[in-house]
Amino acid sequence: MLNIIKFRTLWSEQYLSRKQFPWLLAAFLFLLSYGSSLFYLNAIYWDDWVLFNVHSEYILEMFADAGAIFSWPGYLHIFLLLVGPEIYRLLTLVLMFASGYLLWLILRQKSFLKTLESNLITLLFLILPLNPARISLINFPYTLCYFCFFLAWWLLQKPSFNKKILSLGIFFFSFNINSFLVFYVLPVIDIFCKTTNFSLNVKTIKSFLKQYFLFLLIPFIFFYIKTSYFTPSGLYVGYNSVSWQGIKSSLVDFSPAVFIFILWLIFKILVKSFVTERGLIILFCGIITRQLAIFPYSVVGLTPSFQDWNSRHQLLMPLGVSLIVLGTVAWISYGRASRGVIIVLLLSSIINLYFSYEYYVDWVKQEKVIELISKSDEIKNARTIVFDDQTKNFNARGRVYRFYEYNGWLKSAFGDQTRFGVDLEEVKSRSPDGTLSYYPNEAFTELFSAANYQLSSPEIIVSIICSDSRLKALFTRARCFSLSINQYKM
Repeated sequence: MLNIIKFRTLWSEQYLSRKQFPWLLAAFLFLLSYGSSLFYLNAIYWDDWVLFNVHSEYILEMFADAGAIFSWPGYLHIFLLLVGPEIYRLLTLVLMFASGYLLWLILRQKSFLKTLESNLITLLFLILPLNPARISLINFPYTLCYFCFFLAWWLLQKPSFNKKILSLGIFFFSFNINSFLVFYVLPVIDIFCKTTNFSLNVKTIKSFLKQYFLFLLIPFIFFYIKTSYFTPSGLYVGYNSVSWQGIKSSLVDFSPAVFIFILWLIFKILVKSFVTERGLIILFCGIITRQLAIFPYSVVGLTPSFQDWNSRHQLLMPLGVSLIVLGTVAWISYGRASRGVIIVLLLSSIINLYFSYEYYVDWVKQEKVIELISKSDEIKNARTIVFDDQTKNFNARGRVYRFYEYNGWLKSAFGDQTRFGVDLEEVKSRSPDGTLSYYPNEAFTELFSAANYQLSSPEIIVSIICSDSRLKALFTRARCFSLSINQYKM
């Protein structure tokens, strides 16, 4: 009974209003949401196959072609892969939680935020079901830069000369994920308000420029270095290029913020309710913050959806969405936000748990299919293999396997790189005659597990079959899976 009472206090407004970080509640919800990834630490997904069991030189070459400064993500991956996929998952959990704690340290310095609001924003920031693609190894540099960004921002809360220099360097590193160049507007506004104390005059502005001149220059310095000396090449020519259509659509997305601002003015003039006004202000700030988070993605035509691996474009959205949720709940509940936010947190945890379940089932399927492939002489003797995946409902987030994933399976099953796997739907849509000539030469390299493959027409079609549901397959350890192998006919 005592434990139940203690558990209930974690959800109380009294507990959430404490000036200490809500460790117990944050840890409980975070582990409920993401802790299940500890059950599939060795899983390989999507672009992870171009890292896993690939020689270092090819990894470095890939990131050099992608325009990464000095191929630093390649060196990071090479180092971490010495330990194995497990270290990625553990570090992701630690760094994402630490990022939430750093945000809390930043928010508690803001006098205009109540303690309850700071705690609720932090909990939402940690738990909202955004960016489930963090589970992929290839996305770990995103997580690292994410943590570094908030670390650099925190260092500016009580800055000394040494902290400023350290913060400057860490911000510069975080810009390696280029979307932070835009999101950097937030800490700049923060330190501007902190330095000027909301007093806009020539004296305070001069003082700010004198103290933080380098902080204003650093994103432009990084952008110049990146675009002048580290442009994408090879397969990545034109990678993440800005389009005029993307810019126009991004600007249109700011219209909800304008609407909220007008609504706030109406309430300020007619209603004059501080509580209602406060909720609208938080909501307005949330919309602006969210738009800053998605703007750098939308201008290059990237959509932060939940399908496939596109949720990686949601990397910067948690803070803005947290403010939107809190502001909306505070507005419609006249300031009683804690209960509404707790409901959102519980629902978010359930959704996160479901996402994790999907990734687990996906990996169970992959392991079983690789095992079945390794036992097939027909696949072993073939060179070009078409896969007909009839079990797409087992694939996490509705994803479709890429050719290099199939190649990774074949390489894992037979220990060589003499085969090439391709999805049936892809062949039908891109090559009605069945040839793979639409692939560039770079596709037939070790990076994509096809170093010794000789281009040829498809020989066999391998159907992946399972009659059971995802849940049943999970509890039967995927024994329901089987392969049907036939000659490929165009």
